[in-house]
Amino acid sequence: LKPGGKGETWSYDKFGKTSDMFFYASMKRRNNNNPVASDSFPSLIHLDEACYTTMKSKSVPRTQWKELAVEHPNKVLQLPNLQLTQSIVGRGVYALPLEWWYEVFSNAAANKEDHIHVVCTEDMANSPNDVMDDLTKFLGLPEFDFTNVTGVGRYNVGGHRGYDTVTKSPDEDIIVDEEEMEEPASRMLSQRHLSSTDENDVDLLAISDALMNELIHFYQPYNERLFHLIGKRCPWK
Repeated sequence: LKPGGKGETWSYDKFGKTSDMFFYASMKRRNNNNPVASDSFPSLIHLDEACYTTMKSKSVPRTQWKELAVEHPNKVLQLPNLQLTQSIVGRGVYALPLEWWYEVFSNAAANKEDHIHVVCTEDMANSPNDVMDDLTKFLGLPEFDFTNVTGVGRYNVGGHRGYDTVTKSPDEDIIVDEEEMEEPASRMLSQRHLSSTDENDVDLLAISDALMNELIHFYQPYNERLFHLIGKRCPWK
């Protein structure tokens, strides 16, 4: 991801090097015919294909893990979902994939916000009604009171996948209906625990202060790049 690195040069060669390529104008404007972009117009980087497609071997699925594999030869990297695990850090660099969308849908617009609407997950949790009101206005839909929906709880969180089970607030009473009483006790206990436990209370694996500082330092410039792109800030460190 460094200026002039593989991410920039690969993406330039793949999507914008010649005039018949779709992103040729975008690359030319950002790079001024130079594969290395300036600070004010960073180059477009196709993160997944540029950085995560080279397989070293079966024991080292990606070149990024070569050093890790050498240091721990007796360890096996069991990755049932390689696409997700391979970019566990890269997936948090939200600016890079979003910049391609802005190039296509809002580059020439005076107000980028008129074409793309971005919502921070934290805002969905802390002020869902305001988020839904803003989204309604963006889509040009009539005003609607979402309180009866947002007041119930949240879906697809707290261990519940999908949108058929609501995750209630921790202080809400758990109501068990007759149907649920017929289910195995272990499942009932699991459901009760997931329904009454806030995801913020789940025990997480501790990481060292050094690693945390390294991650914060790595993400900070990309977060600022994202905030500049979307025209607002998310409540992140």
